[in-house]
Amino acid sequence: MKCKVCGDKESVGNTKLCDSCRLKKWRKDNKEHIRIYNKMRKQRDAEKIKVQRIKGWNNFCFGGKKEDVLKRDNYTCQGCGLKKSDGKKLLVHHKDGKGYGTRKENKNNKMDNLITLCKECHMIIHNPQALRKVKGNFKTVNNNKAKGEKEC
Repeated sequence: MKCKVCGDKESVGNTKLCDSCRLKKWRKDNKEHIRIYNKMRKQRDAEKIKVQRIKGWNNFCFGGKKEDVLKRDNYTCQGCGLKKSDGKKLLVHHKDGKGYGTRKENKNNKMDNLITLCKECHMIIHNPQALRKVKGNFKTVNNNKAKGEKEC
């Protein structure tokens, strides 16, 4: 017997609905149950969701190469030389400036275009006025003179 809603698929049991129409009807009739379940699942799987979000962000921003760049640079800021073990938060930076605001297909995620920087050095590249606020000895890590950016 055909489904009484879509008329395409075979109905299951005596519900006279196919599996997909039966599921749609159940979801429509049980919105509160679904909301409670999703809330419970979100709390239960919070750490798993966080890890998936980080992996997705790494893939989107750096083509999945963030950890490879950090290892290549020995978990050391290429601007000031401080290490992760010194308590520095390390970030990966696109030398050509095509990072966060660029579409995924237009990003240059080659290893020679990615560099490890601490939060302060990264801030100096993107916000040259912050140079006065951060103390340290910096060396050149970026060749964006044409854009007028200060070098770290």
